[in-house]
This record gives sequence, structure tokens and C-alpha cells, in this order.
Amino acid sequence: MKKITILIALTTLVLASSCRKVVEFSGSQTDPLPVLICQSEAEQPISLRLTYSNFFLRQAVFPVIDNATILADLNGNTDVAQFSYRENGIYHSGLALRPDDTLTLRIIVPNQGELTAGCRMPALPASSDFTITSEFNYQSSPSYENQRDTIYIFSNENLDFQFTLHDPANIDNYYCLRAYYLDSNNNRRFFTLNINDNLIFEQDPTADYFGINSQNDYRSGQQIIFSDDRINGLDHTIKGSVDFISNYVFHKKDKLYLEVSSLSRDMYLYLVTLNKQRQSGDILSIINEPVQIHSNVNGGIGILGACSRASVLFPINF
Repeated sequence: MKKITILIALTTLVLASSCRKVVEFSGSQTDPLPVLICQSEAEQPISLRLTYSNFFLRQAVFPVIDNATILADLNGNTDVAQFSYRENGIYHSGLALRPDDTLTLRIIVPNQGELTAGCRMPALPASSDFTITSEFNYQSSPSYENQRDTIYIFSNENLDFQFTLHDPANIDNYYCLRAYYLDSNNNRRFFTLNINDNLIFEQDPTADYFGINSQNDYRSGQQIIFSDDRINGLDHTIKGSVDFISNYVFHKKDKLYLEVSSLSRDMYLYLVTLNKQRQSGDILSIINEPVQIHSNVNGGIGILGACSRASVLFPINF
């Protein structure tokens, strides 16, 4: 019986090997394009990164652009803080956008021509009535002197909450939700959010692109992105939970926040297509349709996006 098993295994291996075929890539390779990545945040100094694109079969190393001239136009005014090169393709500026500011960038790359892109900083999202709707288990450990201020939250605990989102009427709005804690060193750690809402998620184009789990009325992931297609101009109550999928240790001085962000349209589309592309890169990616990541950069590819973030502190008394 043992000999028969070995013989079957060897036969299977030979048959599998005989089916392998090496297919050489014979398509044309396009010239590298300048790539701009800039995700600006309201009231924060703007940084951006410039690189060249790379052929998809090559090693994922993107040559940086370190000799560009970047000209900024803020609300029609060109007499603003400009960009200086730091390292690794990153340029910094003291320029910071406020809600409703409009930014246009003109980027001159030697021997490559010009890149242009623009964005408008969306208004801060409006929300209210943030409450915790259930208790969750945690344990403090006063047994040891160095652990008196330590809180343990057990795995598989959910912190349920709700809040009201006030969506402005007559304009398209795009949102992102995230939950994180902030420690005493201002380090942030993000948690999984669960949002169940059959109104904002029904027929939403991000249904298959975001999170660990996506259904017609349910999203789960570290960022929940949606539009106001079905809640335009409404005061809409959103219910969700923070999912502690493993044991977490907090200090009593650490803070847990829900972050509600307004996104520019281009930022929203960029994140939607970027996540769709990432989720298509699984074991079956050889049969998946290629995904075109959204770009709003003329003369190259990439994103100049904008977001306004508002963080709400979870009212927890440990």
C-alpha cells in the first residue's frame, strides 16, 4: 500500500510538472512617468513625494525626483511659502490649507516637462451626539507598582457607539471614519471599525473595495469610506463599534478617538481605486481585471488630495 501511495504521488508530480509553461512577456514597455503623491491635511504643513513610475515586472524600487521646481498657487496668490527638497523624493513646505482653500501646483521636472494638479480643502465634517451605547470589559492591575495605571482590554470585546453626521445639502461630500488611540508620546494605533448602515452603504461603489468584510449594509476595517449619495442634506445617525480583536494594553492617560474626515472628491476616488487594486492582488490576481488607480495629475500620474479631520474623544472613564 505504501508503494502504491508513493507511486501515485510521483505520477502526480510528473503530470503537474509537464503542465508548466514559461510565457515570455512580449508587450511594449512605456517610458517612466513622473508620479506625484500629496495627501494634504487641513491646517498642517504640506509635504509631497515625487518619483518615477516603474515597469510592473521590475523590482518595486521607484527612482526619486530630487531636482524639481515646485510652484504653488493658493487661492490665486503665488506669493506663498514654497517647497524645498529634503530626501527620498520628499519636498516640504510651510504652506498649510484651511477649509475651502484652493491649491494649484505647477511642478517642473528637468527633461520631463511640467506636472499640474489642483485640489480644494473640504470643510470640516459636522457631527454631534456622540455616545457610547454599551459597556465593555476591562481590567486594571494595581498589584504591581509599575502597573497601577495600566488597563487591559480583553480580546473579542466591542465598544459600541453612535453619533449624528450633519451632511451639507446640495454639494457632494465624501467621508472617512477611523478609530485610534493616542498615547503620551502622540503615537497613534488604529483599530478595526464595524459600521452597519443599510442607507449609506446601499449601492455604494466602495462595497467590494474596503475593509475586512463588506456586504450591502456592512463595513469592517481600519478605515470606512463612503459618500453622501443617499444621505445628502440629512442629519444621519451612524451606529458602529470598535473591535478589539486581540488583547490590548492601555495606559490610563491614553485617549481613544473616533476620527471623522471630509475628503476631496479626487482623494475619495484615489482611495477607492487604490484599495480595489490592493484587494485584486491576491492568489487569483492573474485572472483579475487590471485596476486603473484614479489620478488628477496632468503631465504625469498620482494624486493631489485634501482632507479635513475632526477627532471625537470616546467618553471613557477607566
